[in-house]
Amino acid sequence: MNRTLQFTFSVLTFFIMLSGCQKEMSIENGNGNGTTTPPINTPTTGPDSNYLSRFFYIYADPSGIDTTDNWIYSYDNLKRVTSLVDSTPDLAPIYLQEAYRYSYNGTDTVPYKTTHYYYSLVEKDTIEIWHYFDAGGKKGRDSFITRSLNTSLSVPTYSVNTDVSRYIYNGNTIFGIKYSPTTVLATDTATLDANGNLVSNTKLRGSQKIISTATFDNHPSPFTHLSNFKTFMIFPSGETFLEEFPQQNNLLHMYEVSTGINPHLYDGDDYTGHYIYKNNGYPQEILLPNTPTDYFKIAFVYQSL
Repeated sequence: MNRTLQFTFSVLTFFIMLSGCQKEMSIENGNGNGTTTPPINTPTTGPDSNYLSRFFYIYADPSGIDTTDNWIYSYDNLKRVTSLVDSTPDLAPIYLQEAYRYSYNGTDTVPYKTTHYYYSLVEKDTIEIWHYFDAGGKKGRDSFITRSLNTSLSVPTYSVNTDVSRYIYNGNTIFGIKYSPTTVLATDTATLDANGNLVSNTKLRGSQKIISTATFDNHPSPFTHLSNFKTFMIFPSGETFLEEFPQQNNLLHMYEVSTGINPHLYDGDDYTGHYIYKNNGYPQEILLPNTPTDYFKIAFVYQSL
């Protein structure tokens, strides 16, 4: 690591652990309005058919066809994403609903807050995330409050947790640190390619080390010009799916290996050579065929706003 970056990262860690944690937690817990100034972008006007209406997964085999992960977008009159909802009735009752709601300050086109809901038969999680951006539009911090209700036990349990993620940028490198009021939870060191796609990351989480590598095509991603693009996670999780990790271009392959406690390998589907593109370069579908009656497809549906 560059000595200057190492010094910066060390100072940040020291500041976080000794003086910043509890103050920031109390701010988000008290009102959480994310009042630092996010970047303000001018909304586009006129016909535009490049806005996602939904995207969904299709699994087909000789026994039939299942549609899963059916993500549906809603927009307001400023073409801002207001919600992203997974409507997948064939997975109920095991998996009932996952949804994201986005909150904005005035006419800003970048959300200051995301509320993430995950409901199942035995678990209800609500995660509120406040986003803070610098003047150049880069995300400097995410602050989280997670409320969980678990009814799988004879006595239901309810918990509330708070944590913060900070990000430092230097050229094509991003450093991240996630911490609770009392401890550092994880650190990340990522490398970007010339287009700004994250192509490698090393995550340290306790005694666990997760190394992730990714490749991308050279076509525009349909997620980049949407108002919620900068709200998604910056670093891979260890088992990262396409919709969790939008980048400047379209994901071809994600490979992640974990060592330490609970070692595992996540080798995602390889989409290389399997994209079908629209005339404007945006993806129309990803098709991984085995036979005409046995295939996996991700389809993208667009609309004009």
